Amino acid sequence: VDELKRWKHDSKVNKFVVERVTIREKKISIEPTMSQHLKVGCIIKLKNNEIVPADCIVLQTGEENGICYI
Repeated sequence: VDELKRWKHDSKVNKFVVERVTIREKKISIEPTMSQHLKVGCIIKLKNNEIVPADCIVLQTGEENGICYI
């Protein structure tokens, strides 16, 4: 039963769409990407109260004092 619940939850999170930041030829763009397609090293943009779809390192926050609540 627990495995089934975990599988259902993982399936839902894997289909969650995030904003992936890409840099090509010195141009920065944001592409919607399903979280299941994220790879190590991807840069994603998260907004307030969004689900964090993977293990992440916070590079920047919009808060003046640099605080980020996860």
